[in-house]
Amino acid sequence: PAPPRRVVAIGPAMTETVCALGQQGTLVAVDSSSLFPPAITALPKVGYLRALPTEGIIGLHPDLLLLSDQAGPAQAVEVLRASGLPVVTVADGAGLAATTAKIRAAAAALERDGAPLAAAVAADWALLDAPLSALPRKPRVMFVLSAGQGAPLVSGEATHAASLIEAAGGVNAVRGFRGYRPLSAEMGASLAPDILLMMPHALGEAGGRAAVLGHPALA
Repeated sequence: PAPPRRVVAIGPAMTETVCALGQQGTLVAVDSSSLFPPAITALPKVGYLRALPTEGIIGLHPDLLLLSDQAGPAQAVEVLRASGLPVVTVADGAGLAATTAKIRAAAAALERDGAPLAAAVAADWALLDAPLSALPRKPRVMFVLSAGQGAPLVSGEATHAASLIEAAGGVNAVRGFRGYRPLSAEMGASLAPDILLMMPHALGEAGGRAAVLGHPALA
């Protein structure tokens, strides 16, 4: 059979990997959390990663549905599989080993060679070793996923954000839980991070730098 030509990618890591493998032209739709590279924002969106609509995806007639294992709900994934669509689920872990494994798995689904990209990513990762070892101390970093309404949502352990912080030479300031949780003012005062890390769109939605720094839980 020919390599996939109509791909629906679900999950930012899946979308970015497809593009990094030079297969952006095969994408016919992505999920709403896929925002990079910028050109893919023009593609149709099939819904949120964890709340997938089955009919909209099936109606696109993809010849490959590339899913992050974070996609859901489980019932929707079961319906998509039962529909006869070619579905490939890829473990969406964090860290170098998980990232290179993800590249190889996505490349195999696309019938491409993922080894060169995986090797390039590993080489880039290794370039960080020397400058990071020269740091006098590791800064404490808190990743804020959103802070627009209510309590800020921050990253604990075992997230992509936590892995990114550690890879960049920082220490995740938030410990004691996995995933994301709302941050209370009391907890925020006790953490005292050196750096607040946010995505640009989340910073804009929160009202900008001054609004974030003025939030009771982050001040």
